[in-house]
Amino acid sequence: MAVGPFTNALVVYGEFDISGDLNTVQVDEKADMLERTVFGDTTRRFQAGLRAVEVAGSGFVDFDTTTTPPGMEGGLFAEIGAAQKNLSFAPAAVDGSVAYVTKGVSDSFAWNLTPSELGKFDWAVKGNRQLGRGHLLQAPTNETATLTTAIQETGATLVTQSMVCNLHVIEFDGTSLDVVVYSNDTNDEVTPTAVATFAQATGLTSEQIVDAGAVTDTYWYAVLTFTGTSFKAAVAIGITDNA
Repeated sequence: MAVGPFTNALVVYGEFDISGDLNTVQVDEKADMLERTVFGDTTRRFQAGLRAVEVAGSGFVDFDTTTTPPGMEGGLFAEIGAAQKNLSFAPAAVDGSVAYVTKGVSDSFAWNLTPSELGKFDWAVKGNRQLGRGHLLQAPTNETATLTTAIQETGATLVTQSMVCNLHVIEFDGTSLDVVVYSNDTNDEVTPTAVATFAQATGLTSEQIVDAGAVTDTYWYAVLTFTGTSFKAAVAIGITDNA
């Protein structure tokens, strides 16, 4: 992907695809720096402490009265301080894009209204897991049948690492959706290993599965087996250090 303007980033929190409501997003991971300077040192010394992850975004608020499923404003409002959800971010909402994955709790949702201006909102999530970096295996496009995603060379995981796999089902009109993430040591679908088998989806849902390394396979893809009329789902994977 070349340097250029961002026009189609993907931000999915749980079963909410809020990409179309945002116009800015910031993904931040940092480590606490603990000072360990002692007498006799000629330079201050530091060592890394715990990491902190935060994802924040802002955009235009839509006071949608839909309740089943809830619209963006109602859904994000209900998630403040609620149970943690998996979160996936990609700079381009297309299969194979670079993706970041984590899991966290929504800690704020604020909106602001000014006469003769579009209503604006700010939203933030505090992560409970280090960011994982990998690929968007499946972008949330309208699908009507079972599919196998393109194979991505995301890489192997060390014994000190894990592969974090996120599933977001954001639209669903059907009976069942079964999603499995596979790894392989060759760029094909011959003798793969099932790494993450998500619970069968029968409606809107999200799930995160963490597969601890070491895994020497470097190629990854997903199979989405669907029965019904149509669905939209995002599948993203990323390698993270074990915490």
